[in-house]
Amino acid sequence: MIEGKLQNDDVSLLCSDGLSGKVSAHNIELVLARSAETLSGKVDCLIQQALEVGGDDNITLILLEVCA
Repeated sequence: MIEGKLQNDDVSLLCSDGLSGKVSAHNIELVLARSAETLSGKVDCLIQQALEVGGDDNITLILLEVCA
């Protein structure tokens, strides 16, 4: 179980090690912080980064954005 308070415009990421094992936490944070980019664009960017560094495992992720 994951607990915590979310606020408007918060973005939460759930992912497999196919992403977190290939892309650094810093680079993931940079992508997620891009305010002008859509969620779909962020997903595409993260998958592309994992593939570029040899994504040989499944790359699974879910992005959730809080909108009030």
